[in-house]
Amino acid sequence: MTRHLRNRLTLKSDVYSFGDVLLEMLCARPPLDHLLDKKKVNMVALFKKCYNEGVIVEEMVDPFIKDSITSECLKFYCQMVLSCLHGDGNQRMSMSDVVGTLELALKLVMSGENSKFDATQEREELKHRLNKELQLS
Repeated sequence: MTRHLRNRLTLKSDVYSFGDVLLEMLCARPPLDHLLDKKKVNMVALFKKCYNEGVIVEEMVDPFIKDSITSECLKFYCQMVLSCLHGDGNQRMSMSDVVGTLELALKLVMSGENSKFDATQEREELKHRLNKELQLS
């Protein structure tokens, strides 16, 4: 449950809130938008639905970000956000795991941009570490 449903602040409610902020950055919209259709008012619920239906990019991602993020980075980012927004606080990542995952995702992006890296081996290693990190949460 989230902080607002239990009326209690915990480390895991902070993770949920941070996941909400990460989602706001990805979608460039507020968590609640009452001007939208009833099914789209709640950004978190809409994100989970779109992710499960495989239409996250088309439906949710800010158009200014779509062309500047690789599909693999978007996948890891979305999985991390989903972990942060898990309804059961015990199933959420810790904040240190979130930071570690963001750092690995950044390295993955940088390995693709920097030709000095052995791109194939470095990227595969980073993707493996990201997958492992996300499975632990």
